[in-house]
Formats: sequence, C-alpha cells, structure tokens
Amino acid sequence: MAMIPPYQPNLDWHELLAVLRPGAGRSEFESALAARVGARYGIAFAYGRSGIVAACRALGLTQAEVIIPAFTCHVVAEAVVVSGNRPVFVDIDLADYNMDISAMKDALTSQTRAIIATHMHGYPTDVEAIRATAGDDRILIIEDSALLGPLNSRPGGTGLCGGDMAFFSFGHGKHLYTVKGGVIVTNSADLYEKIKA
Repeated sequence: MAMIPPYQPNLDWHELLAVLRPGAGRSEFESALAARVGARYGIAFAYGRSGIVAACRALGLTQAEVIIPAFTCHVVAEAVVVSGNRPVFVDIDLADYNMDISAMKDALTSQTRAIIATHMHGYPTDVEAIRATAGDDRILIIEDSALLGPLNSRPGGTGLCGGDMAFFSFGHGKHLYTVKGGVIVTNSADLYEKIKA
C-alpha cells in the first residue's frame, strides 16, 4: 500500500468540487466530526489555537491562571496568553508524557479557572482524576486531543473523556490533516452557544 506524502496529497475533481461547493459544508463537517467522536456539538476554526482563544474569551476567562502541561505544543501556551490569561506549566509523568496530576494539584490556586488536559501520542490522560483533583466546578477542563490518535481511540470511542470540551487541530503531523484548521467539541449546549456567539 502506498502512502500519500503530506505535501503531495492525491486530489482530484471530487475534492475541488467540495471546496467550491456553496452551502453547508462547514456545518456538515462540524456535525460529522462531533458525531464521530461522540460529542453533541462541533465548532470549526481556521486554526486549533483560534478555538482555544475563542473558548477562553466566550467563557469570560480573563487574567486567570490556565494550567497546561510543560510538554505540549507551544501554540497552546500562546493561545492562553493571547486570550488574556496566564499559562501555568506543570511537569509531566514520564510513563505517558501526560500531565503529572500530583504536580497539577500543587499548581492549583484561587486564580485557576481552566486546565488544559493534553492527550499525548495516543495515551489518553486521566481527565476524571484531573477533575476530581481540581475539586472545583468553576474550573473548566479543556481536552487537547490533537495528538490523541485516531478519532475513536478513546475509551468507549467518545470525544470527551470527562472534560467540558475538547479541541482537535488538523495541521501537519496530526492524525487528521487538512493543512490547517481545528474543531472544538462539547456536549454542553450552553458552552456551544457561547463559543459560537
């Protein structure tokens, strides 16, 4: 079986028509991806980082601490800063390169308003343990699923492992490659409406 080089995709007239087709292509993609990962709602963005910024702004997070793992893509920290918040880096667990939950516990303060739980290289992070350790319903759990693996690789094939929302990005090196772009998925109608607005 031949592989498709990432910078030489095998495109034909079907793909050209899909790009040029007016109408609901974006909403169809959002709905299809959300359904694929077991979430109710999807919101597409030009870049994955744009989704993080939009989510933070829509949810009123400003001048807050957002906990992120020290081993993550630099654009995650950049998006936190651009949204008017402060990233707080915590160490990782060398067993799976995901956030060390005991280090996360030590980083929690009264200013913490969100935790970005990154799933690294196909290893799902324990979102339920993160939520239980945070112990505060005001702290939003955002799952970074860009490097989780195939879209149905989570336990039960769901898009959310217990977080309030998850985001996927589709740049080079990601499991679903669309040159650029990203999608936020959530099961919360309230979060969906706020981010969409």
